[in-house]
Amino acid sequence: MNPSSSSASSTNEKLRQAITFKSAHKDLVIQSTIPLCIEPLKVEKTSSVAFVPEEDKKDEALQILGINTEKSVSSSQRRKSYQEGTELNKAMRDAVHFYELDGGSYMNDQKVTMKFVANKFGVSTSALERRINGLVDIGAGVGRHPIFTKKEEDMLVKHLLHMAEIGYGYDRIQVLNILRQCVKLTKDPRFKNFDATHGYFQRLLIRYPELTRRKIQALDRLRATEVSESAMNHFFDVYEKAFFMLKKLIKHDPTSCHIFNMDEIGFTLRIHSGFTITKKKAKSAYLVDNDERTHMSIVACVCAAGFSMEPFFLVKGKRRREAFDENVRIVGFTDSHISMTPKAFITNESFRDWSKLFVENLKGMNIKGALLVLDNHTCHTMSLDTLQYLLENNVICVSVPPHSTHISNPLDVAVFKPFKEQFRAFQTDYMRTVKKVLSYDDFPILIKNAWEKAFIAVNIKSGPQTF
Repeated sequence: MNPSSSSASSTNEKLRQAITFKSAHKDLVIQSTIPLCIEPLKVEKTSSVAFVPEEDKKDEALQILGINTEKSVSSSQRRKSYQEGTELNKAMRDAVHFYELDGGSYMNDQKVTMKFVANKFGVSTSALERRINGLVDIGAGVGRHPIFTKKEEDMLVKHLLHMAEIGYGYDRIQVLNILRQCVKLTKDPRFKNFDATHGYFQRLLIRYPELTRRKIQALDRLRATEVSESAMNHFFDVYEKAFFMLKKLIKHDPTSCHIFNMDEIGFTLRIHSGFTITKKKAKSAYLVDNDERTHMSIVACVCAAGFSMEPFFLVKGKRRREAFDENVRIVGFTDSHISMTPKAFITNESFRDWSKLFVENLKGMNIKGALLVLDNHTCHTMSLDTLQYLLENNVICVSVPPHSTHISNPLDVAVFKPFKEQFRAFQTDYMRTVKKVLSYDDFPILIKNAWEKAFIAVNIKSGPQTF
């Protein structure tokens, strides 16, 4: 026997006994018993290192044993490939559609199961099962369940761009507060401990390249006579755009009946400083004051056509006041609503309640759409759910520039001033003739008298002329 041939046979025998194969799908060690077609190896006499077959010989040996030598794709890579726009996403959609149509039936004497459909379309059985059962969106990728859907994020981005366009854009902190508010509204237990972070904001900018952060250009002072002309011109441009949006919604030219203005005004029973007739050279002039130091507010809404809706009362406290409610009905405010708030100021909840009442009044008057002018209070501009509700009911909201309501808000210019004057005048008359000390429950009586004299067509129609 040839010594070199005997040495090669001995080497092959040792390799045959030493090579083990680990299954890619089962944690089992498979001992090879199939002869390997390995050519005699050249062994250097000076080497003491164990020899192994070349890489291609290993692959050939593995293929003989029926083991796939291709590198497996990780589960995370497979899940990523199911995202929207990929080939596997299309295959997954076809698989879900196929199973919904033919699942449970028989095809070529074989029952159509999830595993059968997954193999047919080349997708994961478990991934297909989660999508059929509705646990995961068809286009879901790797990672935890998203907080907002693509449609919801698109709506958020559209709102951010719109507010920036009209000059009331949000900064990063305000955007994160909006996200927290939206998550709170979903009441989904999975996101109970969610907190919008700077990282989420940065990823939002990556997902939507049309968003960016820019340094704002501050306008001049917007108080009194120093209101910027550019800010007002910008407001007129926005107002005109909103007017044409309303025209598309109602499919005809809007009239004065479609334009409304809403604002809040506060009251107190304290007597303010003023003048009174008294004896000449008198050391002092007195006027009896009230012990009631609390205040209340109302939400007023007028139409450019010259009419007003009944006031919406904002009462301080948590418990309803029976005497107050009774006086509201007695004076004739039958359609008014009373909202209890912590400090008698408007809140997100009270603004939502008022918006629902406003929409109901529009339907009762057969008005198909409206342009609503608001001030820049955060309860108006940051109540996303309420603004969305108004938009769904064909109500387009436009807010006046900050600190400019004294010249741009119709109610402030034409109605509230005479309203307060009438309120104070009747308050002192009421104390002289009817009740010397007033209480909180007397507010409806005082407001009703002043309302009838101030909220008249002449005053209301003069308001829109300020624009």
